[in-house]
Amino acid sequence: MSAKKIADLLPRRPSASTILRVLRKNRYAKYSKRKPTSALKPHHKVARLKFANKLVDSSKYWKSVVFTDEKNFNLDDPDEFRCYWHDTRVAPKLMSKRVNGGGSVMIWADASMYGKTDVVFLNGRQNSTKYTETLRGNLLPYLEKLRLKMGNIEPVFQHDNASIHASRFTKGFLNDNNVTIMEWPAKSPD
Repeated sequence: MSAKKIADLLPRRPSASTILRVLRKNRYAKYSKRKPTSALKPHHKVARLKFANKLVDSSKYWKSVVFTDEKNFNLDDPDEFRCYWHDTRVAPKLMSKRVNGGGSVMIWADASMYGKTDVVFLNGRQNSTKYTETLRGNLLPYLEKLRLKMGNIEPVFQHDNASIHASRFTKGFLNDNNVTIMEWPAKSPD
């Protein structure tokens, strides 16, 4: 909660600077960043554990995986700097991370034990069509090079379950281009 919001809750409405001065002197008040949390349900936890147990000893399999992800960098209000005053005697509040915001830059890249692609700057809001264009221009050529390096081992493509990744359009594109996809549990970090 901000100093201004605290001031607004009090009957005499002190200034925000007065509130800040009192908070700084109080040993139970601490200014800190909210920690993000994921809303995992029991079935998500079971699926993640099953996934981990299945592949924990599969070093040969992991050598074939091509990891990919997008990252959005917010230019106007980075999530990392969202701080608030809280009472240290109670559990800190959690916040949901914002996916997109005002000015931002989004990038995409992939990597495997055999190398990586260049970072790709993505234009505008992404949808399944734009995502498959990124894959056509960057992932598919990379997979061709990997197939030559890996011989008879087929590369396995990893991406999370974002809606543009899980759409019928994207799945059809990957199937049409003979891309083997790693099954990725829902609500799993990437």
